[in-house]
Amino acid sequence: MKYTEVRDQFFYTDRVHRITMDEVPLERILMITGVALYLLSPLGNFKVIKRLPLKQISGITISRNRLGLCAIHNNVYE
Repeated sequence: MKYTEVRDQFFYTDRVHRITMDEVPLERILMITGVALYLLSPLGNFKVIKRLPLKQISGITISRNRLGLCAIHNNVYE
């Protein structure tokens, strides 16, 4: 097996809710591969909304409450 085949594999995928600044939940598909984290639109053709290379992730914070909120921190501000 070539290295490129391993790093392009899907490691995790799930439906999630992104909370906007106005506290409006938007349904998204979270997909993690060997190279990047993706947020996809759940409608139609699963359009890529956001791509974040794994090298740019500086941390992940998970809440301890029953809602299970998660914040992904990156070291590149857009």
